[in-house]
Amino acid sequence: DGVGDNADAFDDDPNETTDSDGDGVGDNSDECEGFDDSIDVDNDGIPDGCDPLVDSDGDGVGDDEDQCEGFDDSIDVDNDGVPDGCDPLVDSDGDGVGDGEDQCEGFDDSIDVDNDGIPDGCDSLIDNDGDGISNDKDQCEGFDDLIDVDNDGIIDGCDSLIDSDLDGVADSWDQCEGFDDNVDVDLDGTPDGCDSLIDNDEDGVSNNQDLCEGYDDSIDIDQDGIPDGCDSLIDSDGDGVSNQNDKCEEFDDSIDIDQDGIPDGCDSLIDNDGDGVSNEMDQCEGFDDSIDVDNDGISDGCDTLIDNDGDGVSNEEDAFPNDATEFEDTDGDGVGDVKQLAAKLKAEGDAKEQQMMIFGIIGVVLVGAAVALFFVFRKTKNDLLISEVPNNNFQNQEPFEIQPITTTQTTITQQVVTRETVTSPTVTNQWTDADGNTWRQMSDGSTLWWNGHDWQKTS
Repeated sequence: DGVGDNADAFDDDPNETTDSDGDGVGDNSDECEGFDDSIDVDNDGIPDGCDPLVDSDGDGVGDDEDQCEGFDDSIDVDNDGVPDGCDPLVDSDGDGVGDGEDQCEGFDDSIDVDNDGIPDGCDSLIDNDGDGISNDKDQCEGFDDLIDVDNDGIIDGCDSLIDSDLDGVADSWDQCEGFDDNVDVDLDGTPDGCDSLIDNDEDGVSNNQDLCEGYDDSIDIDQDGIPDGCDSLIDSDGDGVSNQNDKCEEFDDSIDIDQDGIPDGCDSLIDNDGDGVSNEMDQCEGFDDSIDVDNDGISDGCDTLIDNDGDGVSNEEDAFPNDATEFEDTDGDGVGDVKQLAAKLKAEGDAKEQQMMIFGIIGVVLVGAAVALFFVFRKTKNDLLISEVPNNNFQNQEPFEIQPITTTQTTITQQVVTRETVTSPTVTNQWTDADGNTWRQMSDGSTLWWNGHDWQKTS
């Protein structure tokens, strides 16, 4: 933009170079020069510095004159001069109860002469004595007009003698309401109509309910419903055995689930399966908890997998129940399939190794033989060359020998013969015995045994 970056307030904007009012907006784009364009408290799109009416709550009253900021100053439903948004009590009917909680709008909620919780202004029935009859029609004010227990036509609240049972005794003095106080056949001072116990034998049971006359019906120590005075079998624990013959009091003598002759109620150890563990603590009911041949913490009687060596195969299906590395013996020779396979693989590997050794020896012999033939052929050729030279050409010369060739021939021939004599015994037979040991019969008559690492000579 032609202005150096050190003097350009907007070095990345070619359209702006200065910001006179420092509001972060370039002068060319400034909406309200001299003021911060970002300040617009009433969000009307006009920066406050150029806004003729800054009105944050939009009620048409500027913020500087606003009576109730954040609310419309024109709304004052109770006309108390306080806008509703800032009015702690908006009360249209002036009864001291806010409109939001007013029970009877337009009336004073505090006026409720019959105290029924409904302001009189909205109460369809004003009834001070709560008898369901309005005050202006009430026959006996202060009392329930519906109550006339003696049906004499006089409301009880205004009746001088209320005698519901017509025994001549006012209800307020009546000893037995609804009955004649004068009737008391057992002369116990309680009118029969209210006497809960008319009891001639004084056992506490009324005559018409007495089970055992002449005896105290309340004494029934075995609680069988028959008072002891008339009970032919007093049996407190209800086991059919009388108390005097009971073997285990308070318990049923006939219950002996482990059949040890001691009723369960008095038996210190109830043990149905006889394993020395009580039924309630028994891990495997019906079986001996102490028998756990594979020591897995589960009694054998309830163990779905009895597996001594822990190889995941049950003892019944495991050909080697005490060897975790074996469980099958396909050929029935007493040696596990795993051992046999290992021995077989070892033997096959050794056989291959021996075969490779033999092939190597044969190769060396063949190479040696080829070298020997080469030198034999060469010596023969030299001998032929010497025999063909004319004698007159060597009359004045000393005879010579081809000694180096003869020496070389002899040395190589000895090396070949030596290698041909080096041989190793071969395997003539291999087998695994009943204990899982693997043996070899060698061609030199010796016997080898595999100890797990190498072959050992035994004979």
